[in-house]
Amino acid sequence: MEVVFPRRPDGLRESPPECLACEIKVECLKAALVSPQGAAVEQGGLARNTAVGRVVRGFRRWSTLKTNRLRESSKGRRG
Repeated sequence: MEVVFPRRPDGLRESPPECLACEIKVECLKAALVSPQGAAVEQGGLARNTAVGRVVRGFRRWSTLKTNRLRESSKGRRG
C-alpha cells in the first residue's frame, strides 16, 4: 500500500508518477486495497467521514448512477 498509494506530507494519499505511468497500475492498486493495510485505509477514511471518505462515496455513487443510466439507455435501443 505504501508503494502504490503512499501518504503525502499533508496526510492525503496519491500514487507516485512512476505508478501512474505503469501498465498494471490498476491491478496493483486493487491488490493493495484488498490487503489488510489497504482495507484499513479505505475503512478509516469512510468510517471517520473525512473529506477523502466523502469523495470516495461520491465517486462510488456517481459510478453507480452512470452504470444504471447506461444500462437503461441500452435497454431502450434494443426494444
